[in-house]
Amino acid sequence: MRLTLLVFAVLLFCSPALATELSADEIAKKSYEHQVMDFSAATADMRMELIEDQKVIETRTVRIKSIKIKEGKELLRRSLMTFIEPGDVAGTAFLSIELPNDADDDQFLYLPALKKVLRKGGKSGKGESFMGTQFSYGDMETKDVSRATHTRMPDEKIGDADCYVVESIPKNPKDENYSRYQSWIRKSDFVALRIKLYNTKGEFQKVMLAEKTELIDGKATITQMSMLNMQNKKATRLLISNINTKAKLSPSDFAKDRMTAM
Repeated sequence: MRLTLLVFAVLLFCSPALATELSADEIAKKSYEHQVMDFSAATADMRMELIEDQKVIETRTVRIKSIKIKEGKELLRRSLMTFIEPGDVAGTAFLSIELPNDADDDQFLYLPALKKVLRKGGKSGKGESFMGTQFSYGDMETKDVSRATHTRMPDEKIGDADCYVVESIPKNPKDENYSRYQSWIRKSDFVALRIKLYNTKGEFQKVMLAEKTELIDGKATITQMSMLNMQNKKATRLLISNINTKAKLSPSDFAKDRMTAM
């Protein structure tokens, strides 16, 4: 009996599922692997809904391209969004280029009416609204786990989903448009189901919700998400469809001169 109990104790404490306790940094990093369109190369269609008073006041159609390019030891992401409809935004394009060494993304906006490519984002422009939506240019950046200090909070449930709860505080707050954010990350696949965002005054400003996930090439992928602004009571919903992860794309497809091509 003593031997049996001893063997049981060894198995109990050496079991990987029980012996491994994930740190806040590890949880955050795994959740960042589920950013929208986080594939080696992919295209997709997106419907963007602008919502006021719980009613859709405008619907936009967008085409997305995304690629990861190896630079040194890093895989860096580039994405291009081209607005198709309605007519007043048709031809507008947004290009985001992830840079090495944890630098801010390069972001560019092409406005066909002006026939100009404008540089966006940066330290001073992160809080600016992206195309009149409740997403900011800072929200459109790729996220790096090293840019914030992450702390585990008590686990919680969202519906039937068991979630890790992680609070993140930017290491360089002057360079960010949020003072902190809290993430509810589903344990089964590390998708962030809810992210609460607090502005630089410490006020609860926005909440991002993953409303639908699908398995794409075996990877849990967010295909519907909303950003709710708690201060102006407006929201923006993104619905992604027709994801093609076998798209043949090259770095040249993400050059600034390609932003003008519909």
